Amino acid sequence: MFADFLRRLYLAYHDSLTGLPNRAQFMEELGRELAHAQRADNIIALLMLDLDHFKQINDTMGHAAGDQVLKEVSRRLKKRVRKEDHMARLGGDEFAIIQRDLKTLEDAVSFGKELLVILSQPYDIKEMKFQGGVSIGIAIWQPGQPIDTNLLEQADIALYKAKEERGLFAFYTSKMTSEIKRRVDLRNDLEEALNTDELFLVYQPQIDIRSNKLIGVEALLRWKHPEKGFISPAEFIPIAEMHGMMHRLGFRVLKEACETLCRWCDKGENPEVMAVNISPNQLDSEVFDQKIIDLIERLGMPGKMLELEVTERIMIQPRASTDLTLRKLAENGIKLSMDDFGTGYSSLLTLRRWPFHRLKIAQEFVRDMLIDSSDREIVKATIGFAENLGLQVIAEGVEEMEQLEFLKQNGCYLIQGYLVARPMTEDKLFEWMQKRITENNAVLSE
Repeated sequence: MFADFLRRLYLAYHDSLTGLPNRAQFMEELGRELAHAQRADNIIALLMLDLDHFKQINDTMGHAAGDQVLKEVSRRLKKRVRKEDHMARLGGDEFAIIQRDLKTLEDAVSFGKELLVILSQPYDIKEMKFQGGVSIGIAIWQPGQPIDTNLLEQADIALYKAKEERGLFAFYTSKMTSEIKRRVDLRNDLEEALNTDELFLVYQPQIDIRSNKLIGVEALLRWKHPEKGFISPAEFIPIAEMHGMMHRLGFRVLKEACETLCRWCDKGENPEVMAVNISPNQLDSEVFDQKIIDLIERLGMPGKMLELEVTERIMIQPRASTDLTLRKLAENGIKLSMDDFGTGYSSLLTLRRWPFHRLKIAQEFVRDMLIDSSDREIVKATIGFAENLGLQVIAEGVEEMEQLEFLKQNGCYLIQGYLVARPMTEDKLFEWMQKRITENNAVLSE
């Protein structure tokens, strides 16, 4: 009975995987150390550690491999951390260390540098070597500071700064703006939103201006925060990419978009294609292509009805695995589109290397092409580029008739943008499609 009580007590304050203290015990130790530092006029440092690309290990190699890495991280930390210091696993791939009785700030700097070396050594996983990496945020308490200073929050903000700037480790300073704090909050809110209906899809039509025919729709992710209102994808997508959420988030978008298309087909509507954006992070997954193939097979959806829009960023440092993934998708009938074309990474040689069927002119060039000669020449060159490669070309962000006429005169006939329709929810877009059929039938009967 007493042994069982001790076991439950141990589990209440320790992480079952690594045996390290958990968040609850760590917070108690932090309170005691702050009180001790105040009495002794000493410096203490709180270091928060976050493993780089850890979610990618879980997504591509399985949770057992991820657990193996966490245990090895714990083992390396135990060998280096002093007996008088405290460390814990706060959750996921986040670890924290309290260094007590420091003489100078340089002590924390030296310790942080050592941890970077120790945790960046390769990890052996499933008979493969994985190159490790870690980001560290450091918060300091010094004599004269309030005893109620929230060191954990400060270290978390510094950690975010380190990951954002790829600076490996960063110290919290009062100059770190409220914007960083907002991004930290958004990261936490986005984790929660992944399991709610705060995230939803809207759909924007794509048409062929020669026939006024609907050729496809693009699925776009939106986030309506219960307190902050609508948050721009330009703000939350980089957060998702930075913190390893894109595999879950991206597949959720793919699944929902494909299910929506199947519902439309069941109702008699049949857009030629559903376009979905994917990130370079998703392409890094060894199982990404197979998950998509399994999804469309389960839904009974022809591969040719799905178009994956890939940003030009994959051209910066293309991997052999990316080549195999894109080719396997294309072999299964899935269409590939180069999104935001013209931002500077592509060349004729690299585009010929991959099985794209369409180039998408970046919205920033379409927006200003009537007033900026450089943008105008980029748009014309892109249209010619696509024609020489035998690819379709589509312009996004078309809002004015003058833009449409310029595109038409230069041989670009596929467009999307506010001139055609704004992004809409599934129900609204279905109504929009029905209205187009009614209007077209009325024209034909005249």
